[in-house]
This record gives sequence, C-alpha cells and structure tokens, in this order.
Amino acid sequence: MVELLLLRSGETVHAIRVEEAAIHVGRAPGNELVVSDATVSGHHLMVWREGTTVWIKDLASTNGTFINEKRIRSVHPVRDGDRIRLGTTCVLQVRADVAVPEAPSRGLAVEDLRAGTRFPLTGDRFAIGSGPDADLRLPDGPARAATLILHSNGEVRIGTDDSEGPLTIGVDFTVGDRVLRLAEVEEVQAATEVPQAERYPYRLSATLEGPFGAEATMDDVASGRSHKIDSGNRAVLLFLLGRRFEEDRLRGVPPDERGWCPDDEVMTGVWGRHGDENKLNVLLHRLRAELRVAGFDPWFIEKKQRFVRLRVTEVTIR
Repeated sequence: MVELLLLRSGETVHAIRVEEAAIHVGRAPGNELVVSDATVSGHHLMVWREGTTVWIKDLASTNGTFINEKRIRSVHPVRDGDRIRLGTTCVLQVRADVAVPEAPSRGLAVEDLRAGTRFPLTGDRFAIGSGPDADLRLPDGPARAATLILHSNGEVRIGTDDSEGPLTIGVDFTVGDRVLRLAEVEEVQAATEVPQAERYPYRLSATLEGPFGAEATMDDVASGRSHKIDSGNRAVLLFLLGRRFEEDRLRGVPPDERGWCPDDEVMTGVWGRHGDENKLNVLLHRLRAELRVAGFDPWFIEKKQRFVRLRVTEVTIR
C-alpha cells in the first residue's frame, strides 16, 4: 500500500491512499485532498500510481512543487519517504509499505533534428543564436534568435523578437533554418543556478503619479545603464508587477517564486474591465521590444500560463 501523508509540524494530520486513479491536491473544494494554505493553488498537484511507481505532476501552480527541496519541471516519480512541498509551507510525504523501485528521473532537452544532436536544459534559460553565450549556436542570424524559459511548474515557453508562447514536449518548432524539438530525456545533473541578482541586476522605480501620469525607470546596476518608460500602459504594467514583487518580498515569499501576478489582475489594472489576453500579449511584446533596444535582456519579464512577473533585484514604488 502507498499513502500520501499531509504533515503539519512534522506530524501526520491526514493520509490518503494512492491508487491508479489520480488524486488532485489543492485549495479548491473539488480536490480529493483539500489543503488550507494560501500559498497552495486551487488545483496544484496530481498524484497517481502506475504499478509500483508513484508519479506526481504540478498543475501550473503559482508557487511551484518541490521534491526534497528540488523543483520539478515535468512529471516526476516519487519514492517512500520523499517529501513534497507545495508552495512555501505545505508538506506532503510518500509512505510505501512495499518496495517501490527506482524510476529514472526525467529532464528536458532540445533536439536538433537535422544535425541529430541533443542539448540538455540544465538551467531556467536556454539561448539559441549566433552569440558567444548561446547554448545552441547557430552560424548565422541574430546573436539571440530565441530564448527558452523554464518555469518551476514544468511549463516551457519560447520567446523571440516577434512572439512568445508555450512549447510542448514532442512537438517540432523552428528557429532560423533549424527544426528543433523539446524532448524528455534521462535527467542530467543540473547546472549551478545563477543567483537572480547576478542574472538580472535590474532595479525598478515606478509611480502612477508622475508629472504626466504613470512612469517607470529601469536601471541596470551592473552596467549603469538606465531607461525611462513614460508610455502610459507600459509604465502602468511595470508599476503593477513591481508592486506585486514588493508585496511578496514583504510577505517572505522566496526570491525564485516572488512577483507572479495573475493575468486578470494585470488586465484590470491596465484597462479596467476591457482588457483581454491578446491586448496583454501585445503590451508585453511592445514593452520587451522597448527594453531590448535600450540594452536590457527583455526576458526578465516572464510569462507563464495565467501569470506574469518581473525578475529584478530591487523595486521602489511611489
């Protein structure tokens, strides 16, 4: 028998048996295991059993899922004694009174179908282009033709100068003249993570009450570069995202999970009740394009399903 235990202060407060039918875990009342924790999403996690192997899948949660404090990026096996953290405080544990065999951990890689080569994704960014810092080098074209962004909930998105959207495992995509594919592989050792402060040493100052309305300034602390955004909606967007970042910082949300703002909240803040997802995507594209021209890496503005955020080191809201 395999059980999923809900722990509180290290003690079991609830146990549910794991079978082939999936157990849904989250705050919403329709889940098989309902968790009363503000950092847990309404539909956060699925747990099920195939033979003697237990699997979990994060359901695009806001604050992520961790196995023994390691973030999972896709469907992942769990074993007897593994501790599963949802959000910032909720902890589950697997208890099995049968031997559960080791299942291979799975990771992600980009396959170049023409060259027959494979490039593991070992960090949260994967750059494709002709530049010297590209993870997949192309002989021609822009220094950064595309950037893959890996989120802690397993979602992978691709951004180019023209568009941004999700990538699906097993589905081909094209960058330049290369046909590529996102594939699951046996997980490789993760690269040493670059601290957020080193990857994006950016500082935001924003207000809704400037001389001409909303305005924002981005500063690159490392290079001394500075850029003022005074286009109304773009400045409002940065203000909203910066405010959420600062609220999360004050609440003690871990830096890697800080700042995610729901799309609905962003659209209401920018346009009132008349916003829609297409308008938000256009606004993000135009803001990133402006920041790219100003010399910033535009992918410090991150998007995942139903959420958007900034990755910065400091925010001042006035």
